[in-house]
Amino acid sequence: MARWYLLLFAVCTGWGTIPLLLREIAASPGLVAFGRVAIAALGLGGVLLAKRGRPTRFPAPYRVTPWRAIGSGVLLSAHWLTMFIAFDRVPAGTVILIIFLSPVGVAALAPSLLGDHLTPRLIAAVFVGLLGVALIAGPSLDSADPTGLAMAGISMALLVALNLVAKPLAGIYGGLRLAFMETAVASLILLPVALTADRTPVGTGWFWLAVLGLAHTAGGVSLFLAALRHLPVTRVSVMSYLEPVSVVLLAWVVLSEVPTALTLAGGALVVLAGVLVISTGGRATPPEPVATTEVARVPG
Repeated sequence: MARWYLLLFAVCTGWGTIPLLLREIAASPGLVAFGRVAIAALGLGGVLLAKRGRPTRFPAPYRVTPWRAIGSGVLLSAHWLTMFIAFDRVPAGTVILIIFLSPVGVAALAPSLLGDHLTPRLIAAVFVGLLGVALIAGPSLDSADPTGLAMAGISMALLVALNLVAKPLAGIYGGLRLAFMETAVASLILLPVALTADRTPVGTGWFWLAVLGLAHTAGGVSLFLAALRHLPVTRVSVMSYLEPVSVVLLAWVVLSEVPTALTLAGGALVVLAGVLVISTGGRATPPEPVATTEVARVPG
């Protein structure tokens, strides 16, 4: 199970580089959101085509519970779209603070919906991590546009729903196929947004958009979902607190933006939350069973 935590650590800290990439992409938020999922879907689709015909324990995309799979893509696109709208209207720290309430929502709902077992140590990790994010994002809180606050709240709720829906789907399809299905559906949902977006020339930003799509979205989401297949959703959600910590550290190293003592304390609390999660023990959760009549060694 330790390798899945190491994988989550790498993915969540790697996502902390996204703000640095966005600085290099001179495009509207709608175009960036569409570009990242469309490029990811094309990349993941290419990998699945290359593997077509090989024996696999996973079903072909949309073969099992297709509407639930499509719904996860709708949730993904709606989460990112509302998040981008929130970032346009509200200070970034406020958006981060609201969105990272999502592990609390997951912890509240996962026991009844997915049968997650919450230990006192895991509950402590949820709130220690939340306090850490509050210390990181709190200094940027300011008077905010009500629409922006609403979009951030909706984005947070959508992220909770996405994690809860994706958990059983990851057990059925695995990380690679589920990431392809989610990004393919999200591409279709966000296409009208991209077509009506500002056509500012992207220039060399296309390279960084490709990195965002292939590395952070195709690769990162696939690995995140692969870990979600094996670990309880609450633990995975708490580990995502590492992302804002990574943003702060990279801004310090790359942009010379020295964090305050309060921010460093928040980062330490997030790390403590991660240690609490890993030290709770327990075995990896078994993958969601798939009916053999539907999947027995399905190619692709």
